[in-house]
Amino acid sequence: MEKKFQIQSNEEGERIDKVLCLKLPRYSRKQIKNLLDGGKVLVNNRRVVIAGWQLESGDEVTVKIAEKPRFERDKNEVARTAQQKGATKNKFVKNRPRSSRESIEVSSVSRSLDKFLSQKKSNATFTRGEKPLPEHVKGRLKIYFEDKDLIVVEKPANMIAVPHKDGRGGSKGKTLMDDVRAYMRRKHRGSGGSFILPLHRLDAETSGVMIFALSNTGKRLERDFRDHSIRREYSAVVCGQIVGDQGVIKKALEKGKFRGGHKIRIVDDEEGKHAVTEFSVIERYGDATFVDIRVRTGRTHQIRVHMASIGHPIIGDRVYGEGKGATRFPRQALHAKILGFKHPRGGKKMLFKSPLPRDMENLIDALRSA
Repeated sequence: MEKKFQIQSNEEGERIDKVLCLKLPRYSRKQIKNLLDGGKVLVNNRRVVIAGWQLESGDEVTVKIAEKPRFERDKNEVARTAQQKGATKNKFVKNRPRSSRESIEVSSVSRSLDKFLSQKKSNATFTRGEKPLPEHVKGRLKIYFEDKDLIVVEKPANMIAVPHKDGRGGSKGKTLMDDVRAYMRRKHRGSGGSFILPLHRLDAETSGVMIFALSNTGKRLERDFRDHSIRREYSAVVCGQIVGDQGVIKKALEKGKFRGGHKIRIVDDEEGKHAVTEFSVIERYGDATFVDIRVRTGRTHQIRVHMASIGHPIIGDRVYGEGKGATRFPRQALHAKILGFKHPRGGKKMLFKSPLPRDMENLIDALRSA
């Protein structure tokens, strides 16, 4: 079922979520947010996921909705759903695998990761009632911002951002850059996508916000990345309890091919490239810590190498983690949450925030309950 309406002149400049609350009075604010997050809202036939998206007069809004809001379902249906969820939960509790101890690091981390994997395998529900956004599977691209110079998008975990020099990509050779190009071609009916330039990189396992240039003007932002004037912040879960609430790591890095599959290693200042990582503790668990990280320089694998160098590798990092009991999480627990910069055309300050992905939320929940 679709509901369509046109934005009037008196509604120009209003946020999309506020307008939807007025147009869909039977829906709660949370349900409106879920419609946006689930890609159910289109403006001028383009999917919009940002609650603060500002509307213009004449915009055509389409909302794909169920016949009834969730809270208006038949009571018997609600009871049946609750009963099924209860059965699933009881089954999980009964069959939850016993935790094991890692040879190097004992811990509640292992128990928590066992719990996380069991939840992922046996429970099909999602935290906060949100639907998944499998952009790279279904061809949906989550776009935070787009103009003629730049496009800011969400990179899912376990997807390569940019094709390798040998042409290798992610699943079936697909990369995030391929998705951006396909989107531009669809939008411009086959004529777009000729100029797409990645302005930075994220590791395949790392999720979060990324930016691509769409013009030579957008390409000028490369200079800001080289000058380290771009604001880049991450969320991460690391092994062990960090002592102190914050810290700064200043260690030079060298790129190459080293033992253990390492591509980066720490060297003396005069031998490598200057690298600075700042971190602050958000929450501590039995044998893990949730941290905010800000990079003052943007070197390859900088966060992973720096955190490992102080004895707190990223959970799930199979290269730099040195086997510290964190390999049971299926990827690096690292998420690029904030990207801030000045637009190369006009100098307007821009800031984009990516919410913590569901798998990391589940990991944190498991660590809290350990």
